[in-house]
Amino acid sequence: MRASRAALSAALAAALLAACGERAPPSAAPPPPQPAWNAPPPAWNAPPPAWNGRPGGTSAPPAQPAWTSAPPPSPPPATAAPAGDRFANARQLCVDRTNEYRARAGRAAVVRRPDREACTDDEAAGDARAGSAHATFGRCGEGAQNACPNYPGASPERALVDCLESMFAEGPGEPYAAHGHYLNMTNPAYRGVACGFHVTPSGQLWIAQDFFR
Repeated sequence: MRASRAALSAALAAALLAACGERAPPSAAPPPPQPAWNAPPPAWNAPPPAWNGRPGGTSAPPAQPAWTSAPPPSPPPATAAPAGDRFANARQLCVDRTNEYRARAGRAAVVRRPDREACTDDEAAGDARAGSAHATFGRCGEGAQNACPNYPGASPERALVDCLESMFAEGPGEPYAAHGHYLNMTNPAYRGVACGFHVTPSGQLWIAQDFFR
């Protein structure tokens, strides 16, 4: 009886297994695909948008103004002094000696302005009458003026050489009151010069040296 019960239990178990079958444990879901990390990175060398002062805005750069200008007009050519001019030699010497000093300072030469010499003579005469250098400054349209007042008039050339030498000896520097003659004489902005002369009845020589742009 016990054997038959055991046999019966075994038969029932076999039948149950046959009816239901063995089931494998559920398989895990496949892992999601991984991103490919060997793809090339995005290109970062693209030029950035043009910045026009507003976030995200782009614009072409503004056109720059043209700062070119026409060259300054050429000064009038030098002409011979009128016949009978007692200061003809002194006028030319004034230009030549001035350019010698300008060359020593590394400046371009100025040209003689005979068209302004008669006016500069009048300035020298006006200074003599006023008893003060530069009393008539600006009457001839000059940009700067040097003056040699009340020199001995026996030799205009000698007086001129001494006066220009003392002016150049001031040298560059500040204040202008102490170096103004040198600065006027060597100013690169000036392109022309006229020298005027006047001798008083007492024989004193007054010289005006006008510089023009």
